[in-house]
Amino acid sequence: MTIEKENYVSFETAKLLKEKGFDWPCRARYGLSGYLYYEKYPIEASGCEMHNCILAPTVQMARNWLETEYRFLFVIYHSLETGNLRFSWRIYQLQPDKRHYVEELKGIGEYYVDGNDCNSHEECCEDAIKFCLENLI
Repeated sequence: MTIEKENYVSFETAKLLKEKGFDWPCRARYGLSGYLYYEKYPIEASGCEMHNCILAPTVQMARNWLETEYRFLFVIYHSLETGNLRFSWRIYQLQPDKRHYVEELKGIGEYYVDGNDCNSHEECCEDAIKFCLENLI
């Protein structure tokens, strides 16, 4: 899989991540116009500050960051209803030992997508990430 086929968070989500302190090195970045640039080597947050850009992590990197920094765990559910594949998510917060749930957090997002949409799982993940950034941090 080439880097261009990775699933990066949207420009809007990348801006939210920056506001919340995301600073992990990334292989892609957004220009201030929202155009996605791919890097041969990971770029640091300090490099982005010098070039007026925003780090563009993959959806999985953003999920890992939220679990590492805030102990949020995203669970994506799949079900088939009336011929359509249904995706929904729930967010849990782990206790410090990361073996037990503290509680299920309020707010369940749902995606109704056509079963042939191969990106729907990642879109559901990004929706959960956005909810977390806008409402829980």
